[in-house]
Amino acid sequence: MKMKVGFGADYDIKNVAAVRKAIGDKILLAVDANCAYERSSAIAIGQRLVENDLLWFEEPISSDDVEGYSEIRRALKVRISGAEQLRGHRAFRRMVQERALDIIQPDVCICGGFTEYRKIAAMASANHVRVIPHMFGTAIRLNATLHMLAALPNWPRSHEPFPTLLEFDMSENALRTELAKEPVRHNAGMVAIPQAPGLGIEINREVLARYTQS
Repeated sequence: MKMKVGFGADYDIKNVAAVRKAIGDKILLAVDANCAYERSSAIAIGQRLVENDLLWFEEPISSDDVEGYSEIRRALKVRISGAEQLRGHRAFRRMVQERALDIIQPDVCICGGFTEYRKIAAMASANHVRVIPHMFGTAIRLNATLHMLAALPNWPRSHEPFPTLLEFDMSENALRTELAKEPVRHNAGMVAIPQAPGLGIEINREVLARYTQS
């Protein structure tokens, strides 16, 4: 489970603790600040949030602040993730080579498509940085992310590797839930990779027309 934070110390600390209490100790919990803080605030708030056994702390600061992410990563005992807004493999180079993030989260529709994603993933693998795709948007982006995810191995190669996870957005979004004739669904936390040609998606043209009318 991943929840939104970035609303200030009081809100974040109170609500993350409440969610952890509600879901128990066995469900993985990550938090995403969407670049809401600067370095010192991210560290101060993060020190309280990590008391809730977090899987990762996502985008606490601006996506391109390599030095800031390195500072936060040294200060907090939790995985730090981000980079969903970066475009092209060269934009990831310093972030990956300097190990500023534990997990990079390229978005296949932002980073430059499948070709650029493969370059980013190879760079990350060479530098022992974990890759988990970012996903938020339409059914088309979800299907593309699934196919990219299917090509990424669990990492590192070990007896109990860190799992390759899909970000399965649950917010209200008709372009994700209605646009495809056969929407992607999960079953007990697992999602099957579409097997139809291409991205495995057939667009509902009536829905597309409804949302593209001026």
